[in-house]
Amino acid sequence: AAAAAGRDAGSDAAYADAAGAGDCPVGSWTRATDLPKPLGAAEINRDISQVIVAEAGAGWPWLDYDPAIVAVGETLSSAFPNGPCGDHLEGQAIIPADPNNRLLRSDVWLAIDRVEDAGLSGRSWPGGRCAYRIGPAEPRAGVTIGERTVIDDAVPPFNELTHVLRDGAMVWLALQFNGYRSEFPAGGNKLVALDLCTGDVRWQSDDYVASGPVLLAGPYLIATEGFTEEPDRLRVYDRATGAVVQTLDLPSRAEEIALTPEKLYALTYNSLVTFPVVTAIDDLPAPAVDQVLY
Repeated sequence: AAAAAGRDAGSDAAYADAAGAGDCPVGSWTRATDLPKPLGAAEINRDISQVIVAEAGAGWPWLDYDPAIVAVGETLSSAFPNGPCGDHLEGQAIIPADPNNRLLRSDVWLAIDRVEDAGLSGRSWPGGRCAYRIGPAEPRAGVTIGERTVIDDAVPPFNELTHVLRDGAMVWLALQFNGYRSEFPAGGNKLVALDLCTGDVRWQSDDYVASGPVLLAGPYLIATEGFTEEPDRLRVYDRATGAVVQTLDLPSRAEEIALTPEKLYALTYNSLVTFPVVTAIDDLPAPAVDQVLY
């Protein structure tokens, strides 16, 4: 996603300049003061017929509904559909790591680095545990594909890589499974932040807190959780440190979330939830920037 002009050393412009010079600016992973809670009380609209819905499978026409939308997060299945990283009723569908696999809209290069047989999940489906290799799509001078960061220990078994969000050298991943948390006792549905310059994992969230859409909003990272009878929530994180800034309940699981400078929308299967933005969010992307990167 495009970063606003004048951002910190993690910005796209600084990253590109340093890449050409053979250097790489480490992202800004510290926060000088506590961030305020950005969202107010929810307004729930259960008459979803008032909201125009696109054809099945095409998603919501968010910009038609509210032209002020600046970012959209969707529920996704996997960066590697039918791959070996989750659990599958029909068993593993092994695919090789592809060094040319690139997430075009993120300018991030991504591949499955290694697959381990994880045995059976809690619902007795076979599956795997993957390590992912990630780095800038156009590596800086002197950095080869083999030196790109491997995300290994942070990845629980049976978890797919579902979201990749980037601002310069700063990257946030969502690792998710599709099922009840009781079926995945080793963990997952979590967030991982890493720096493409250093290759360091900067922070990880708790398990079972991010099973739905994720998006960036200035200094915040917004994620949702929920599955049938499990709690449905929206959490706002300090993107630099992983600290939870705010937790809000949802009436049911969010399938999509969308942000304007004044509102955050959460679309569930039976309602549209609107949260007012009560604290101005600085450094929002330009209008219509897509935060979902594949």
